[in-house]
Amino acid sequence: MMLGLQAFLLALLACLLILYVLKQNRLPRFYPPGPIWIPVIGGLWKIGFKLTPNSYSKLAAKYGNVYSLPIGSHASVIVSEFPAVKEFMINHSEQISNRPLTPFLAALTDGKGIIFSNGDTWKQHRKFGIVTMRKLGIGKKNMERQVEEEARQLVEYFACAKGQLFDPSLLIRNSVVNVICGVTFGTRFSMDDSDFLRLVEAVSTVIRFGGSLFHLLYESFPRLMKHLPGPHNEILACAATIKSFARNQIDNHRAKPAMHEPQDFVDFYLLQMEKSKHDPGSTYDDNNLTQCITDFFLAGMDTTTTTLQWGLLLMATHPGIQGFLHKTVIMYIFYSDGWTPSADT
Repeated sequence: MMLGLQAFLLALLACLLILYVLKQNRLPRFYPPGPIWIPVIGGLWKIGFKLTPNSYSKLAAKYGNVYSLPIGSHASVIVSEFPAVKEFMINHSEQISNRPLTPFLAALTDGKGIIFSNGDTWKQHRKFGIVTMRKLGIGKKNMERQVEEEARQLVEYFACAKGQLFDPSLLIRNSVVNVICGVTFGTRFSMDDSDFLRLVEAVSTVIRFGGSLFHLLYESFPRLMKHLPGPHNEILACAATIKSFARNQIDNHRAKPAMHEPQDFVDFYLLQMEKSKHDPGSTYDDNNLTQCITDFFLAGMDTTTTTLQWGLLLMATHPGIQGFLHKTVIMYIFYSDGWTPSADT
């Protein structure tokens, strides 16, 4: 009798637990259709836990161009196809302007900076970032010269291989980070600088963590994962390394303030902090500046590096196009210097 009662209570407890988990993890009523939400893994079972070029298109074919895809314990809405994306971006921009601050992103960024901030912090820093980047010459000749100089240095490193096989990925990655450093700090670093190399490796490690198993576990069980060992702790340590590098550069700028006009992003930000120090609604402070710099590295390094690597691969695979582009670049350089081709050119 006692064993039967215990079994009944355990079964009842299990049922209540399952109902509680399902209730906590079910999609809100107003969300679009999508895969069934399974506790912990969400809807990832539908795409086999591995993204392929066709993963999202297959889901769109089944559920429509706007569908739900639960990821871990969080509900996501996927918008595919240009007309649907345009509709959301133009007619519903206010509703989709905020960033979801998941547990791991909260631990990583504390809701500061540009990428993962919301409200006044995001509005002020987005506007400031756009205006400042224009002042620094993004898309203009002076920024182009800076990129050209970094490209020249990169080609010299390539030439050191003397025609032998080598992996260009690390050199490209370092050059991309140096361009970001030039815009942010007004200086480039030697490829042999230990602090610089530590920064590059830290940024790479943080980027690789996204979408991993431990990332998913942290998002699903943040209170538990905070007290457990694992790669998530290494990622948080890498983020601290990036921020420490940024703070050292900020301190260097404070020690040597711009005598005339600000020369880089940190100069402009420190000037903005000084201008708005009596504004109670201002969100400009050292923590937001540090996170903005971290955002630049996380958003700019891997995307640009991957694009350049693909470009190299395509040029190596299609030497005819490579030769055509080489001639086009030579012509562009000549035209930029005021050269006019003759009829025989």
